Amino acid sequence: MRSVVGECLHNIQILGGAIVSVTTDGFITNIENLEEKIYSDNRLKKCCLLKIYSQLRKNLAFRDPKLVVDALEIKYKGVGIIS
Repeated sequence: MRSVVGECLHNIQILGGAIVSVTTDGFITNIENLEEKIYSDNRLKKCCLLKIYSQLRKNLAFRDPKLVVDALEIKYKGVGIIS
């Protein structure tokens, strides 16, 4: 997970986003729909750790795949970057 977070932080920088806080298993950023933007940006690697992590989550939820849609989860959404 830490390597996925590290890769996401690098990709946020490339996308021109801001990072407010980073913990062992998460971060706060101002980029909405980050996972979609990472996958669709030609500057970023198409075969990335985030994609592998997403597939692993889907494999672990094999009994009910609709439980896992994305690799990244929004834990809280508020108004402004720091809410």
